[in-house]
Amino acid sequence: DQRERMRALSLSQPWAWVVVHGGKRVENRPWKLPAKVKGERVAIHAALSWDQKAFFDLCTGVYGEVPHLPRRWEHYERGKIIGTAVPSGMVVARFGPAPSRTAGMSEFDYAEDDNDAYADRLALPDDQARFYFGEVHNGKPNYGFHLDSVAPIAPVIPCRGALSFWTLPPAVDSQV
Repeated sequence: DQRERMRALSLSQPWAWVVVHGGKRVENRPWKLPAKVKGERVAIHAALSWDQKAFFDLCTGVYGEVPHLPRRWEHYERGKIIGTAVPSGMVVARFGPAPSRTAGMSEFDYAEDDNDAYADRLALPDDQARFYFGEVHNGKPNYGFHLDSVAPIAPVIPCRGALSFWTLPPAVDSQV
């Protein structure tokens, strides 16, 4: 079998848990979704890093209700592959008028400009728009990767992470 090894994306906890178990389907990054990854199943890696502000905000309802959210940091897997997802596109906030809102949807542009490969529109349901930060990051737009077909894996697989999208080691890839 000569298939390519699966790629992975590392997320700080508690965000990795919220993607895999809590219904979050938008992952925020300061860079565009690589075209080669769009539509490809990727592993979700729970990084060793911990986002205390996000944990506080999630626990106090800043992002709305997240059912079954563990309230103790010890209950979050870290340094492990905990699920998979398919990045299907990206949204990016633009300067100018606020996005239109109709029937419980928030509409954002898919692309930075009309020549981009993702020049399309994506309507985010309100339950996802709450997770899309949309603000400018260091003078650049924040991209939201839309994640489809999210699935937890069991047992979780210990694995060292990396930045951006990265390729799983062979021993881990064979277990996912």
